Amino acid sequence: MRNSVSVTNRDLCLAIYEISDRAALIPRTLEEYLSALWKLARNYQFCGFLSPGLFIDLLDASLTEEPLDFEESWRATYRSEQEIDALHGYLYFQATIQNQIVDLRGFVETGGVLFDLYDMRDSKYWENVLVSPFLSNGACGKFKYWNVPDAVVPLEPLTWEIFADFLVYGQIYE
Repeated sequence: MRNSVSVTNRDLCLAIYEISDRAALIPRTLEEYLSALWKLARNYQFCGFLSPGLFIDLLDASLTEEPLDFEESWRATYRSEQEIDALHGYLYFQATIQNQIVDLRGFVETGGVLFDLYDMRDSKYWENVLVSPFLSNGACGKFKYWNVPDAVVPLEPLTWEIFADFLVYGQIYE
């Protein structure tokens, strides 16, 4: 996909669905997946945008990349939705993914049920806590109408805010 001249929202969703299908076969928690994704994304933090191909490459490589070790300091820098909304670019993405990793770690540590979760601290709803549905629902939520012929459009390079929104849709979209 990286070398495609024109990539549409349909192309992107189909590529994400292929990754989602492979994710269902790999024994990896969503926390591990997101941690690996964050690790890989750090290499591009100074880019103002990502090509659709690079976006897909990051999602795909995160299936097998070694995750970051969880750092307790991430809990202390947990941000509210309002604080995240005030950020831009890579910092917006970083705060979003870091919060998600902290949420997932907290749910496991407290024996929380990992389906239909509400985090009382910030009222964040979790619908998808497995990698495969997280990815497929992120695609459905963020890149809507990819399967409607009149709504298939070429994609521009993706911003870090779009990437973060994809992660949020992966979390909440059903």
